[in-house]
Amino acid sequence: MTVRGIRGATTVESDHMESVHEATRTLVIEMAKSNGVDPEDIISVIISTTGT
Repeated sequence: MTVRGIRGATTVESDHMESVHEATRTLVIEMAKSNGVDPEDIISVIISTTGT
């Protein structure tokens, strides 16, 4: 079993659940593609936020 740690970041234009969900989904899919990881093999994603 291969275990990897991959870090990424994204931003959203508005603080709405749909915007955050879509940006996060896009980020995870693109990171998986870029790193040769099958999205079905991802077992955990840790998300943090920064507010102003």
